[in-house]
Amino acid sequence: MKRSGNSLNRLEEYHLHRYPMWWSHPGTSDALEVLLMTAPTVYAKKIHIGDTKQSLYYINMPCTFDIEDSSFYDDGVKVSTMYVWQADFNGVVIMGRTWSEFLEMCELIQKYTDYTKRLILFVHFLDHEFQFIRKLFHWDNIFSRKERSPIYGVTRGIEYRDSYILTGKSLARVGDDIRTFKGMAKKCGDLDYRKIRGTKTRLKRKEIGYCMADVQVLCVRIHELIEDEGGNIARLPLTNTGYVRRYTRKMCLPTDKAHADDRYNYYHGIHALNLQPDEYVLLKRAFQGGFTHANALYVGDDITGKIDSIDFTSSYPAVCLSNPFPASAGRKVEIKSQDDLDKYLKYYLCVFTVKFVNIRQKPNVYENIISESKCIVKGKFVVNNGRIVSADAITTTVTNIDLECIRKFYDYDNLYLGTFYVYEKGYLPKPIIETILDLYKAKTELKGVVGAEVEYLLKKGMLNSVY
Repeated sequence: MKRSGNSLNRLEEYHLHRYPMWWSHPGTSDALEVLLMTAPTVYAKKIHIGDTKQSLYYINMPCTFDIEDSSFYDDGVKVSTMYVWQADFNGVVIMGRTWSEFLEMCELIQKYTDYTKRLILFVHFLDHEFQFIRKLFHWDNIFSRKERSPIYGVTRGIEYRDSYILTGKSLARVGDDIRTFKGMAKKCGDLDYRKIRGTKTRLKRKEIGYCMADVQVLCVRIHELIEDEGGNIARLPLTNTGYVRRYTRKMCLPTDKAHADDRYNYYHGIHALNLQPDEYVLLKRAFQGGFTHANALYVGDDITGKIDSIDFTSSYPAVCLSNPFPASAGRKVEIKSQDDLDKYLKYYLCVFTVKFVNIRQKPNVYENIISESKCIVKGKFVVNNGRIVSADAITTTVTNIDLECIRKFYDYDNLYLGTFYVYEKGYLPKPIIETILDLYKAKTELKGVVGAEVEYLLKKGMLNSVY
């Protein structure tokens, strides 16, 4: 098996391909076959196949895939149909109009892939395309964040991988990050999504260009990310946070012999914090994103005059450095009195299930912070754009910090507690703190430096991902 890590030599040709090769045209399959026959491979890792361990290799070239579809209502049911697909194989764009053509292309690819040799097709926001292709194949392996939201899926050596969670950016912003061809960008306005199209709808040149640009922009960016990893596609992490995890892991688990004791102590210290199954479910339910919600008093109004905003510089890393975090294994406790509750809330970090009876917005408070989606709601209730204003009863899962905030925004008659876990307070381990400081130092030193824009954005993204 041929191995090479740096034979990615078509980048200079990307901007020359203004027209696609249609799968239905003679010669297209031959061109793809030549690409697959000559593409180098790189070692990825050891994998289990049955009872044996074997070496997995990746075809070392950037490949991207995308579809365009039309949505409409059929007898009152919203449906969607694909009318064109496009794939970019290291600068060669192939397009087709039907799923049967796409399956033919996959069958050709699978002549050169198997369980130990894969080709990665990057798809931006795989959640969408996966709903169309999930029943077209028998899947050997799927790894998902949640139901029908795969990070990757493997079928007979083709690995569909989500590039959105790798880059952490929309396709338009991915185009902004391209440094090799600044003219490469996602096209806007050339495809009217209000028009319903089918596989026989004639596409205009501008519309075809729009479709091509989506896979070309992504392919160029994937090419650059591969080059950043020494020309080895196997080194690309699955997600954007994989970069910072890898960086932090090196700090926390040094491989040199001089730090063998530090590595041993950190490894065993982390494993002392392992979660119990019910504890994991509790923490998943308690997890929430940031609060981004419009004040109902001003929705729809035009606000004039002086308007100000406030921002916290490097807020995430500041909290990571200055605030305590759970520093022990979770301990399930029973709350028997108000004194018990006050003690645990004061001296520990807590996560627990809670029921509020007759909860309502405080007088002179005009914002609502409890997400309806995080609650079991009973009886009459009022909701403000997904946030609870009042309810006869709600049951939800919160942390001690959440409860502190809820008490500032709401009044309630009674509170009943369910499963309750407590943790010792402690600051983050020294290697993680040093990682944050190193990344912050690099970001601040690179800010505004001519020629260091790419490295600055990388360090800034890594810094904000540490949390």
